[in-house]
Amino acid sequence: MNTQVLQSPPAAARWRDALPVAIEGSGFAIPFSVGSITLLFARISPELMAPGMLAAMLGMVLMHLAAAGKGRPMVYAVRVLEVSMLVGFLDQFILKMPGWGLADTPAHRLMLVMAVSVGAALLLPLCFALQLQRFARMIPAPVFAGFSTALGLTLLISQSATLWNSMPGDGFWFIGVALVVTVVSVATRQYARRLPPGVMGLLAGLLVSVLLAVTGAHALAVVMQSGLVMALPVTLVPWHDAFAAGVDTSSILRDVVLASATLAALVFLNTVVSEEATSQLDDARPRPRDWMRTSAAMLASCIFGSPVLTPSVGASRAAVSVGVLNWRALCLVAAMIVVVVGSGVMRLVPLAAISGLLLFDAWSNFDRPSLRMAWLWLRGRRPALTEREDLATIAIVVASSVLFNLVTGVAVGVFAGLVLYAWRNGRRLARTVATGAELRSNCARSRNDVALLNEQAQRVRFIALEGALFFGAASALQALLREQSAPGRYIVVDWSHVVSADSTIASAFARVAAEARAAGASFAVSGLDAAGRQVGETMLAGNLQADVFPDADRALEWAENEVLRTSTPTLAMEGTSLQEALSLFRGLSNEHRTAIEGALEQRFYRSGDTVFTAGQVDSELMVILQGCVDILVPHSEGRDVRLARIRRGGMLGELSFLDRAPRAATAVATEDLLLGVMSRERFENFARDNPEAGRRVLTNLALDLAFRMRRTNHMAVNSLR
Repeated sequence: MNTQVLQSPPAAARWRDALPVAIEGSGFAIPFSVGSITLLFARISPELMAPGMLAAMLGMVLMHLAAAGKGRPMVYAVRVLEVSMLVGFLDQFILKMPGWGLADTPAHRLMLVMAVSVGAALLLPLCFALQLQRFARMIPAPVFAGFSTALGLTLLISQSATLWNSMPGDGFWFIGVALVVTVVSVATRQYARRLPPGVMGLLAGLLVSVLLAVTGAHALAVVMQSGLVMALPVTLVPWHDAFAAGVDTSSILRDVVLASATLAALVFLNTVVSEEATSQLDDARPRPRDWMRTSAAMLASCIFGSPVLTPSVGASRAAVSVGVLNWRALCLVAAMIVVVVGSGVMRLVPLAAISGLLLFDAWSNFDRPSLRMAWLWLRGRRPALTEREDLATIAIVVASSVLFNLVTGVAVGVFAGLVLYAWRNGRRLARTVATGAELRSNCARSRNDVALLNEQAQRVRFIALEGALFFGAASALQALLREQSAPGRYIVVDWSHVVSADSTIASAFARVAAEARAAGASFAVSGLDAAGRQVGETMLAGNLQADVFPDADRALEWAENEVLRTSTPTLAMEGTSLQEALSLFRGLSNEHRTAIEGALEQRFYRSGDTVFTAGQVDSELMVILQGCVDILVPHSEGRDVRLARIRRGGMLGELSFLDRAPRAATAVATEDLLLGVMSRERFENFARDNPEAGRRVLTNLALDLAFRMRRTNHMAVNSLR
């Protein structure tokens, strides 16, 4: 026997596969990090550019090595958004320095920026430990679109001023090189998507700068006049000055802590959003404690003097687009950073090229869909209400960022996002409100039971809630529940689409449920497990005054059973003859009905017994004479999922009876069960002797299956609304 053993590819091949992924990721991360660092240290002091660059690159190496073991690997960078916030904080600190008794020197500016970065790095693990990512979902997408557009507009304004100020010394050479970088970067993004636009733009700017220097036309200033020096910013900071006599240390600490908390919140939000956006491409998810190693690396980087480092969604998605972003790729990214630093190539990069790269970043940050929507509105096409709300939120964020600074813009944006979230959730609490005529359980019943449920359909109500439900939505929830809870009704409230709920909501629900019970109505809840542990724990702790079911189907079955139980005794579900109950007998003469009933072999099962299992091969049609059966299919998590419950008068096994294929599901008796079983061979003998009746039975089976399929489709449509 020839046995082939599958072997893993050699390590060299696996490293070779990771190389293009690393090139793509670092091609995005390194150039834009250089631009961000230049932006920050140009405000601190150009003399400290080299130490700042060294610390940031060292931090990037540490972050990528730490992230290499994460379940959700990401490419890290020094982003313009966080750097712009640091610049905003520094501008505020410069105005306060005289009042603090602190001289405005480059060393003190560096000290304050480092203090904010270290503080943010210390607070970031707390956000993860408290699992605040669930609150990040409360920030609507327009807020992030507003941040992005505000950043783009801020960069456009600042770099336009830089180009204008360069005119006296460099003439049009500075502007020309900057525009070359911007145009090449934009063209690469638009027409050569396989190439990193930042690298291509910087290479073009570097080439033009070198040509100008070689020909003697003009020598442009470079980012670091003396190249990298082996000194980290932490060794250059006079920390003791903050605690010297005459210095208002408490005020400094207060402002630094506030700035650190704001920056930590922004870094946390960016991390959660970037990881989720990248996971949509490769489905890699962060593990529960992954944040520990990257948080430690971030803290070490900030102590050395690096600005905060965050996942770059652009670099990460670019890397994922060419291969698997894994630990090998991140190790190679770290190695490439070391090569770039060691080669000294950054001492050749002109400031004009960095300005052009920042202009390209500004172009990239403008949110195209919102700009297009605003343009169409200006041309007379009135957008929908939600679109107008989105545009208003974006406009508020952009205006506050441009008129004040990005720090104010972030604070206003988060507040506006929470207001928008509360407004939308307060306006629409329910994704579905339906009666028993519109929505049924997946429980197969006899014809008479179905007829009675159709007649009494208004007594069953189904409400599927959604979103985050807090105290602001309590009154609206009570109004909705009271509207549906008339006497004699059975109301099912499904919570599976609720992302969070507080104790006010639980109390409001319990109050209405108690009122309804006193008035002759009954509530049931479903989906608490699917909604998440927090929702389930909060609701169950609130004395619900309602029956609890694991899913909406079982809750709807409960409501239907209660309607049947409390209906006219002569029409109750056990009060009809078997022949009248069976849809199989529809349209047959009494003679043919008796013949078919005589062909049924009776079998008895105890509650909990398995009638048949998925994969079992037989072609028997089964009619429930007494009791009921659950139809189950296995779930990937190892548990069984109930597809349907079938009661007296219902049928099971129709598919295998018709096509002789193996059973598609498992049937389990939920109470003592009596079945009438007819094999395919017995039916064929009956149909041979009674061809017209045989065709009628097959038609009834087809109609019954079609009815179930339509009902299942209707339930699926309602669940997706």
